[in-house]
Amino acid sequence: MYCPKSAPSPSRHTVFPLPGSAKNVFSLSASPPLQLAANKTDILHLLRHPLRHPSSAARQTACPPNAGEAADGVARYTERMPASVPFVEPSANEFLAQLESRSGRPNHFFRTMANKPEALKNFVPLYGAIMGHGAVDRRTKELVYLTSSFANQCAYCLSAHTASGRKAGVTEDEMTALREARNEGFTPSEQAAIAYARELTRTANAQASREALGAHFNAEQIVEITLIAAMANFTNRFNNGLGVMPE
Repeated sequence: MYCPKSAPSPSRHTVFPLPGSAKNVFSLSASPPLQLAANKTDILHLLRHPLRHPSSAARQTACPPNAGEAADGVARYTERMPASVPFVEPSANEFLAQLESRSGRPNHFFRTMANKPEALKNFVPLYGAIMGHGAVDRRTKELVYLTSSFANQCAYCLSAHTASGRKAGVTEDEMTALREARNEGFTPSEQAAIAYARELTRTANAQASREALGAHFNAEQIVEITLIAAMANFTNRFNNGLGVMPE
């Protein structure tokens, strides 16, 4: 684990070209999450104080912070410890070395997953197939990924997708709305995708919001949106489970 210092610049954004593809990219940024923590020291503090999932009665509404919660209003979710497995060094994994040579910096997510080398090799093209160019526009993809990551309070994914979300046109006010589980201010199609991603993340079902997608998206787009939410939940749980924090 790297020692906590100041967080990287919000403009820093790492793009990894996928092997054999000039179009698809796997992108994980190094930006700090919006209003989540000012720097890695704050992120450490946040992760060491559990985040609680909202009660079932409040699942479809914003969840106001309790008196004991952090000043930034982030709801408590679950206990997280520092990374529980060692990082793999690039010298021990050629594919990892190739990824980091393209980015020019260490990547905690890749170095952790490299403990299972075949998983890392297959994850990168899968991520690109889901998050690269597809049937759903880039902004909607980022809104879905951010929605799930805020619901799970994944510091690493929020750090990454705050930057890529900004590049896709997500404003600071919209980031705040997603963090507070509010849907107003988005287009009807975006609201449908956001509500679906949030319910799917919270319940693993999304029975209440699934039907609304059909009014705005075709079958391919609905499958793509579901894959994005599923990918976000995969990376959220991988990072939260192993205590992987932003670089």
